[in-house]
Amino acid sequence: MGKVFGGDEGLGELTEDFDIALRSILAQLLEAREDQNDADKRLREYGAANTPPETPNEFADVDALLDYHHRRQSYEQHLKRHENALKKAKKQFADAANQLRLFMPENAPLRYAYEGERSELSGTEFVLVRKQGEIIIESPSGAIT
Repeated sequence: MGKVFGGDEGLGELTEDFDIALRSILAQLLEAREDQNDADKRLREYGAANTPPETPNEFADVDALLDYHHRRQSYEQHLKRHENALKKAKKQFADAANQLRLFMPENAPLRYAYEGERSELSGTEFVLVRKQGEIIIESPSGAIT
């Protein structure tokens, strides 16, 4: 006669998978927030240090037009690169926050010490809380993002 199962045999593996997934989501969320802050800072710094080339009233020759075009193109490519980095980080943060929302109840803060691979975040403690459906991250200093 075959073995009779009580139905909980796969529960331990499922729970372990969930534990790993949740820890990964938390690390991704904090890494994405760090990337977002960094990308935002770099975009602001680029904008402060660089301006698009001014359009002259006229171009003396083809070389002047080409020079203007190359400077304009370079400016726009660098700007777009910074904007895309910020957009990517925001999407990664939103994706991780959406996953975390599935597990976190409203108004129940979670104290979390970062466990990921980023050395700049290593061991840093955060308080995460879901308020009105949004995931709020408070740094140890009390700063809210």
